[in-house]
Amino acid sequence: MSTIPLPQFTPQARKRWEKVPDWAREKILETVWCGNCLKDTPMQLRVGRMEDKCLLLEGTCKTCGNDVVRLIEPEE
Repeated sequence: MSTIPLPQFTPQARKRWEKVPDWAREKILETVWCGNCLKDTPMQLRVGRMEDKCLLLEGTCKTCGNDVVRLIEPEE
């Protein structure tokens, strides 16, 4: 049985992610575009970091294992 690692967040990214409501977090992680599957797919979140004012979530496609990224725009 393999273990799934907990996502690693920078402190700023963790603070931003915690502001996202639970229902929205679930939707965000369940609808990530995969360039290999060519469709929306769930992601296994690995890393969260800030890129300028945007939250960048990096992980893998739960369908094929391809690297995927989701960008969350600033809350302004």
